[in-house]
Amino acid sequence: MTQRAPTSYPLLPGARPAPIDGDALGASWEAWLDAAVGVEISRAQLTRFPAPMLQATQPIYHQRGGYWLPTGKGWLDRVLYLPQGRAVHYDAKACALSAHPRRWALPQALRADLPAGHQVRRGMDLARIGHVAAIALGVWDQGWSRIYVLPVTAEGLPPGESTASRTWEELAPYATRAPITALIDLACAATR
Repeated sequence: MTQRAPTSYPLLPGARPAPIDGDALGASWEAWLDAAVGVEISRAQLTRFPAPMLQATQPIYHQRGGYWLPTGKGWLDRVLYLPQGRAVHYDAKACALSAHPRRWALPQALRADLPAGHQVRRGMDLARIGHVAAIALGVWDQGWSRIYVLPVTAEGLPPGESTASRTWEELAPYATRAPITALIDLACAATR
């Protein structure tokens, strides 16, 4: 898959470029991961092995004015179903290295110490009942320069010195160049 660098615009003298971060970066990372799953599915089909299946999380519905309307996204982004009944639930998170040069500030949804930490708590619940949950973190620096797959255990995310962030050194053991393979390996290791 080709990656396009964001369009750059000339800056006034002395001005610094704004860090690339936010929803557009997250959507790009999710699309990149979905394409990587597509490659794994094609590879399995070519070798005649059973192919994994990807399911996007269903939206959350609430009744408004007598109608059921989608009011939000589900807990985690995706579920990757593997042959032999294995599955891995994962959420895609993205950040720009320019906005996070020393450490990754955890989004509120991944902070178990906050009421808004629903995603990490959902991952913890899944781990408690024997499922596999993970966070696929993509770090943008003129391309997806760093990729991490963090398992979510019954205790939460891998420990760090802070509940609000993780240093890049703390995340180093979870670095990968093949996030879908790392997710599959997590699911397979859980059944051994």
